[in-house]
Amino acid sequence: MDSKISRESVTYLSYLIITMHVLSFFCLTEELLGDETEPEWLIDEESWQEDLGLESGEGVLFPLYIQNMSLQELLQIPGLVREDIEKILRLRNEEGEFDIETLQKSGLSEDKIKRILSYFSFRSPLPLSYHHTERYYYRMLEDQFSSRYYRKCEIRNPNKQLGFVSLSNYGQLDPTRNYSYYFSHQSNKLLRNLVLGKYRLSLGQGIAYAPAGGFSKSSATTTHPVKNYSPLRPHSNPYKLWSLEGIAMHLEIGPVDVIPFYSSTSLNASLTETGISTFYPYGTTNNDWHNSTREKIDGIAVRMRYNISSWGFYYSHNRFDRDFVNPDYLSSYRTFGTFLFHRSDEFDLFAEYAQIGNKQGLVSGIRLGRGLFQQLLLYRLYEKSIPTWHGNPFSAQTNFDNEEGIYYGLRIRPSPSWTLNCYFDLWRHPATRHFEKMPTTRTEEYLQLIHKRHLDTFRLKFQHKNYEKYRVLNDLPKIRDEHKTVTSLDWKHDIRSEFSQRCGIEYITRYIPEVKDFKKGVLVFENISWRYRNINLIYQINIYRSDISHYIYERSLDGMWESRPLSGDDIYSFIVIKVNMSDSIKVQGKLGYFFSGKNKNLITQVICRL
Repeated sequence: MDSKISRESVTYLSYLIITMHVLSFFCLTEELLGDETEPEWLIDEESWQEDLGLESGEGVLFPLYIQNMSLQELLQIPGLVREDIEKILRLRNEEGEFDIETLQKSGLSEDKIKRILSYFSFRSPLPLSYHHTERYYYRMLEDQFSSRYYRKCEIRNPNKQLGFVSLSNYGQLDPTRNYSYYFSHQSNKLLRNLVLGKYRLSLGQGIAYAPAGGFSKSSATTTHPVKNYSPLRPHSNPYKLWSLEGIAMHLEIGPVDVIPFYSSTSLNASLTETGISTFYPYGTTNNDWHNSTREKIDGIAVRMRYNISSWGFYYSHNRFDRDFVNPDYLSSYRTFGTFLFHRSDEFDLFAEYAQIGNKQGLVSGIRLGRGLFQQLLLYRLYEKSIPTWHGNPFSAQTNFDNEEGIYYGLRIRPSPSWTLNCYFDLWRHPATRHFEKMPTTRTEEYLQLIHKRHLDTFRLKFQHKNYEKYRVLNDLPKIRDEHKTVTSLDWKHDIRSEFSQRCGIEYITRYIPEVKDFKKGVLVFENISWRYRNINLIYQINIYRSDISHYIYERSLDGMWESRPLSGDDIYSFIVIKVNMSDSIKVQGKLGYFFSGKNKNLITQVICRL
């Protein structure tokens, strides 16, 4: 087969899929006029997918004993929002014993209970259990072969965890180059949690350390409950920059939480003659840069709680054993931050201020409404060259360095079958960055309309971005105004409880007015999901003809999430197979394939619980 699919073939297949679904839509018009049912709460892009799997990215292997489930474990169940979890926790405290009948008293709809039931166990767990995950990733890119290997081993009882996680990079056979290890002990006494090994702190909105209750731009526009983390927890993946290594403990003294912590960890850093240039969070193939830099941190965090509101502060002393190439970054500095979260019946108020060395950062906002109208107004300001090693606050880019902006999100739900989500984000980079020799300003507008009737859910999405960006066009490099627009329509139809289809079309454009440079692309897809007893089968085909990249959120194996850029003229498809061999063993596989033959990838995974 030719290395490139012809444009005529891609166009023909695109028109064929669109025509089939237009006809299918009109055939189902009569059914769409039936009784309304409450739609699933769409948290963000990932929640549009039916089921993200029974193992979360934080390493939780469901089902879990409902009597012992923590708030953060309940928050990782797709489809459950904060209000649902509060009902479950309140009923659990009132009833004592918790069974299926008790869950039905919680006020959750029957449809929602049916969807989440597989995440709960109503039997007391064994005193000791062993959890194991093996994942092998194989990729072929233009006749170049590479592989990746992931392993997670964990011994648990109701109060303790002992775990080891390893990840080998592409082309490397050593699974210990990137790893995490931890021992965690939880209790209901003074010492709430003790972690030895690698751990993660979640404080405030995430400026200096990971967020405890942060927000991010998503299709929900006013909330992002995935980031409701406890202040201290084991770090169960090998992403180095968000992990600390050493010892930390969470002490609860009445309404006060005290978290002393110490870390001494090695990081993979690109080195020059003058010092550290950049970090590699997943490692590097250069042996000279592997674990080349050591960072030491000692600090303390204090949080005061009142009902479901809290405020507190943290302090730490951070030290690197090398200087940085950029003189704005200090090799030794002190971090101080204070944070606030207040919740009432009608609004949430949150804020965090951090001073990291000689740089400052601020996030503050208010969330209004609980019913028909929900609004979020958020302001953030981060100085240039603020250390971003362990933080992850609200921002418009991956690196939140040198950013000031204001965000407004609105959610309107006039009836159970209609939801409107929209946001407007205006931000700027007050100082110069990279090749840009002047401050830049950017805006983003987003609108999403969701309609659900009986067995069908429709989603229309529009997104526009206006960038001032450094680009080289016609051999002339300069900052240029750039407009990017994405319009998409999704349709999901539940044919039966175990069989569903989803299809959609996305049209994307990019325009630079100064040089009248216009690029466009179109993508159509079809997704089929089928469950039969212990087998789940998912197949998707994407047909695209595009001069710019479409970013597709893919269904993947349990514990994984993938976003794939697709550009050019090609057809990309993938198939996912999940088989529950028993209550303790799950075998899964995914094969992705480009019809042009330029790229193939295969992932296999085995999850065991003994």
